[in-house]
Amino acid sequence: MPLLQDAFSQLRDTFRTANGEPVTYQFGTLSISIASAVRGQSVFDESANEADGRNLAKSVDWIIYSDELQVAGIFQEPHVGAKITDSDGVIYQVAPGLSESGWRWLNSYKTGVRIHTVVESQPPFVVAGIGYMGIGSTFIVS
Repeated sequence: MPLLQDAFSQLRDTFRTANGEPVTYQFGTLSISIASAVRGQSVFDESANEADGRNLAKSVDWIIYSDELQVAGIFQEPHVGAKITDSDGVIYQVAPGLSESGWRWLNSYKTGVRIHTVVESQPPFVVAGIGYMGIGSTFIVS
């Protein structure tokens, strides 16, 4: 293996180990446990709604290396509508971003993919006696 490819592999492995987290990728009946997905760019996308208001949705790009997105040694191409669930139970749905498919290769070697997602749901949590119900602005005071 050329020296540059060795260095790239070491850099990729270090990046994945330092920044990765376990997630589950699901599409239909397919479910893949991914040991180390890297949470990439997170932004809030704004769009108009039917009532002349604004919707705000958090989008998150995930970097998943090709060797972790396989079943029986076959790469599983991400699909719009698939779901990625992180270890906190937050569910992200694959959505079109810059590409209609919702994903793109990281590089010309196809070592990984960048998957564009939007937050679909998250479990409720409690902060100082106030229960926040996730997406939106619904609060429950306890």
